Amino acid sequence: MKENKEWKIENYSLRSLRCQGKVDNALNRLARKDVLLGRRLFEDHSLCSLRFPGSLKCCLEHHSRGISTLSRRRVPEPRTQNPEPNLSPAVLFLDNRGQSAIVAKETVLTKSKVENPGQIRDRFQQFSEAQLGSSQPRLEEQERFNRQGWERCAEFGVMALPADPAFGGDGASMHQVIEAFEGLGYGCRDNGLLLAISAHLWGCLLPVGTFGSTRLKERFLPMLAAGRFIGGLAVSEPEAGSDVFSLAATARRDGDRYVLDGVKTFVTNGTVADLVVVLARCGQDEGLGALSAFLVEKDSPGFRVEKKLGKMGLRTAEMARIRLAECKVPASNRIGPEGIGRSLFAHVMEWERACIMAPAVGSMQFLLDRTIRYARKRVQFDQPISKQPEVAAKIIQMKLRVDTSRLLLQNVGQLKEVGRSVLMEASLAKLYVSECWVKNCLDAMAVHGGYGYLTDFEIEKELRDAMGSQFYSGTAEIQRLTAARLMGL
Repeated sequence: MKENKEWKIENYSLRSLRCQGKVDNALNRLARKDVLLGRRLFEDHSLCSLRFPGSLKCCLEHHSRGISTLSRRRVPEPRTQNPEPNLSPAVLFLDNRGQSAIVAKETVLTKSKVENPGQIRDRFQQFSEAQLGSSQPRLEEQERFNRQGWERCAEFGVMALPADPAFGGDGASMHQVIEAFEGLGYGCRDNGLLLAISAHLWGCLLPVGTFGSTRLKERFLPMLAAGRFIGGLAVSEPEAGSDVFSLAATARRDGDRYVLDGVKTFVTNGTVADLVVVLARCGQDEGLGALSAFLVEKDSPGFRVEKKLGKMGLRTAEMARIRLAECKVPASNRIGPEGIGRSLFAHVMEWERACIMAPAVGSMQFLLDRTIRYARKRVQFDQPISKQPEVAAKIIQMKLRVDTSRLLLQNVGQLKEVGRSVLMEASLAKLYVSECWVKNCLDAMAVHGGYGYLTDFEIEKELRDAMGSQFYSGTAEIQRLTAARLMGL
């Protein structure tokens, strides 16, 4: 740690602490203020040699294991007369790249039932296997939204996971959400449904819950967390995909409302969304600093779904091109102040790139287990094909990809829990897991041979879905560019 570097957490500072006593006192004060801590925070700041007091050590180990505070309940519990404070304020600090970073407000909800990450994953896996375990060939063929699956997930509380408990959510951390979505990915055979839920959570619920006004939250968050409203995010345009700085959609202030003009494409949930978060440019300034965010309701004058887009895979996640023609939006529907676009987009990408690939890890694990069973059962040359070195080698590589992908995502979630800015780590994880998903599908198809090519086995469907992960939430090239920039290259 540099001599003059200051790390601020709440109202406390970790300066160049030189003696054990000062460190212990500072850490104990932090622990008493309910600030989430973990060993990794201190390892990152060259304090890994510290020996923590017994009570504080237990506290840190408790949080570093990612103890869950999720509940099976889908409605907030009644408040007691003297509730314990469960909100930690936003944190402003310098990250490990020497750049300022704002960590958005995190909500930690303490409920009666405490689960560890493995229990979260198992619970969501059991739900998905029981309720979402059958494929949807008819919906796939017609490229229709899986509304029944959506309603089952909403009833179970999937959409409430990251939402503020004050508005009907569970207040789950990023690490907890990653574990839950891995469980969903293992049991759910409709990857398009999970993409639709991700677009709803990270594209709409998250920005409204993080940057929206109290009035906006009170009006829309309970419905979004309950899954009664479907949300989406409209950023990409026909001439501005990866180059977000070149967005051409405009927003003009007109009294107590804004008038939006432009065309948005690749809008997941675009045909079924009740609410869409739209990024548009206010004024003539260039760059992300001129972008503002607006929550547009589907019945707003001038809002029109222009075209439903057909896709290779993920077909139950309906995608559309949207036209905003003099679309009138109340000024109260602006999310945050004008010019919030850069911060909002970075925050969304941080969560989305980490959490959107968690179902892929679950899906890869399911495919691995299935491939192992097939290789043990399939007999050729008087022995199971699993005994063939070439087949065994492919399965071993599949196993390595699954385990390393899981560890990468867990690392992102744990870093986020201790207050780190994780955009670089999330981008790298998204890049790696998306590539591993495609490779595992190809290896599974090779082990199954000709049967893997048949639609009955649905491995070809898995491959088509996996291919989409290389494009949504930023292409592989964009992930590499993002990581390179944050590394100072």
